[in-house]
Formats: sequence, C-alpha cells, structure tokens
Amino acid sequence: MKIAWKEICKFLAGATFVNAGILFYLYLTNTSVPVLGTDYVVDPQTNGPNNTGNIEIFWGADGWWWWSRARGYPPEGSPIGPFLTSTEAYLDASGGAPPMPRPTRLYKQDPIIT
Repeated sequence: MKIAWKEICKFLAGATFVNAGILFYLYLTNTSVPVLGTDYVVDPQTNGPNNTGNIEIFWGADGWWWWSRARGYPPEGSPIGPFLTSTEAYLDASGGAPPMPRPTRLYKQDPIIT
C-alpha cells in the first residue's frame, strides 16, 4: 500500500491553519476555553500572544523543568521543577495550573528487573 504523503501534508497544513484561526478568533472575542481532562481554563490573559515570554522546557533525570531563557543567551536563574508532564511545566511557566503532586512509589525499593 502506498501512502499519499503529499495529501497527508496538505491535510495537516490545513488543520494547523484552521486551528490557528480558531484560537485567534477566541483571543479576539475574549473567550475562555476549558482544557479537556483538567480543571484548567485557558483564557486570553494566560494564552495571549507571547504571554509566557521566553521559556525553555526540558527533561531532566527526575521530570520536566523550565527556565526563562532568551535565544542565544544563558538561562536566567535556576530551573523550576520537576513536573510530571511538559504540559504542567508550560502551565506553571505561563502562570496557569499548579503542579500536580508526585505519585507515591508502589514499591518500598525499586523492583528487580530480570
């Protein structure tokens, strides 16, 4: 079976364009939108253009972290985290939802993998 990559790329480009248009309309009309599966609501004050400034989200050994960083310059201060997901790190950086507590371990010690 041959995959029509050109058609897939056209579909994804169109979907991205439509999504950007919808988000821009919601921003202009000052409409808040709930994030599915969370208690977080995205509103134009927290999700406006360049509202988070320059941040960098990255994976560390124990979770997701973020820090302020301008392109071509070293980070401003220490990294903030860890977070369970990159979305939580982004929400924290943009002043959104508080981080979720880490789940407790199921084992008193790490299980032995054979």
